[in-house]
Formats: sequence, C-alpha cells, structure tokens
Amino acid sequence: MKKLLFIIGGIIILILYSAGVVVASIMIYKNSIVITTPTPTPSPSPIAVKNLSVYDTFDNNNNNWSATTDNTSTQLRTTTISDGKYTWEVRSKKSMQSWVLKDFTAAENFTISMDARTVTGPTGADYNIIFNKLDNDNYYKFGVSDSVQKYCLYMYYLGQWQKLIPWTISDTIKNGEVNNLKVVVVGSHITLYINENKVNQIIDDTFSMNTSMGISVELFNADQIGTFEFDNFNYHVDEVVPTAVTL
Repeated sequence: MKKLLFIIGGIIILILYSAGVVVASIMIYKNSIVITTPTPTPSPSPIAVKNLSVYDTFDNNNNNWSATTDNTSTQLRTTTISDGKYTWEVRSKKSMQSWVLKDFTAAENFTISMDARTVTGPTGADYNIIFNKLDNDNYYKFGVSDSVQKYCLYMYYLGQWQKLIPWTISDTIKNGEVNNLKVVVVGSHITLYINENKVNQIIDDTFSMNTSMGISVELFNADQIGTFEFDNFNYHVDEVVPTAVTL
C-alpha cells in the first residue's frame, strides 16, 4: 500500500511541478498523502520616491508668509502679497539684512529657487536665497545685485562672513528685470544658477540637513529705501524612502 502511495505521490509532485507549484516535502501519514509547500518569505514592497515640494506663485498667502509692517532697530519693512507678487518695501536704519524664513523638510539633496527683481533701490542693493540655516549665526546666502550684475555665495559661520564665492560679474544677470535664482544641493555639492544658466559650483558641507530657508534683501547704509518683488518660490526635495514590509 505504501509503495502505491509513493508512486501516486510522485505523480502528484510531477503534476504540481509542471504547474509551477513549489513542493517542499511529501510524506505518508496514516495511508494518506500529505504534501507541504514552503511559506513564502515576505519581501519589501517597491521603494517609493517621496516628492516633497513647496511651490508658491503668491496668488494667495496659503503658505503664511510674513505680510505685515515690521519696525525694528535696523529697518522699517512692509511686506504684502498681491497681484501674484510678494513685495517688500524696506527702509534701512543702518547697514542691514532683512529676511523672511520658512521651515521646510530637511534633506541632503534639494533645489530651492525664486524669481526676484529690484523695483527701486540704491546701487549695490541685493536679494538673496538663504538656505540650510542652522541659526542666526550659521547659514548660506546666495545673493544677486542686479544693478551691478554681480552674484555671490557667502557663508555666515559663527557670526562671521566667509566668502565661498566672492561678488562676481555675470552678464546672465538682468539689470532691473526679473532674475531667476536657483541653488541645487546634492550632498556637499552646491551649484548656482541664474536665469537657468549655471554660473558656479562649490563643495562645502559646513551646514546640511537644516530646515530653515527663505528670502532676504540687503541695504548697506542708513536711510536707504528699496522695493523688491519675489515670485515663484520653489523648494523641492527628491528622496528615496523604503516603505514598510508587506506580508
């Protein structure tokens, strides 16, 4: 009887194998054939790409940018959002930098960009992208002064300015017109673009994985007045995030 069962079991295995069924073992129990198959090992679901971005055309203030009047020891500033523009009117009380910062998702690799224009202001006034800001004494600044067609990349480190890329002339900068500034950060590699033209790059990892980013302007003497417009602010992150194991 058992010999017959072995023969029948072998035939069943061949049938299952040809059908693509994996058989782990076959045994005879009380004149019955018992076939076991291995339990499949759970595997992770496909890696998901998590796209994190903030794109603001300033058609409204859903992202809660500062839109008010600030009167401090260094400046009198009024910021408004209207007609699809984020407009700053700034009067300096001394040499000063005025900024509005937001907290975004910390990432090793990201792109931050904006459109900017000096509507009126003194020669040499500049607008900037502030990124990877750790605190008020530690951050990067990518600046453009369109009146003199220059750009720079500075690092404010422990309360002191350090020139990573000094003020440099670039004919890609449009005097008195809208300029698009973009910073691409990949690990320690920082690449600068103006109006979609790559103007410079540098390797520096002093600050990374910090969430505070934003916009600033600078006036370098007391009683200077400048009006600046910003639009199409974009912060974008691409990062690979493994999802949970699915059984």
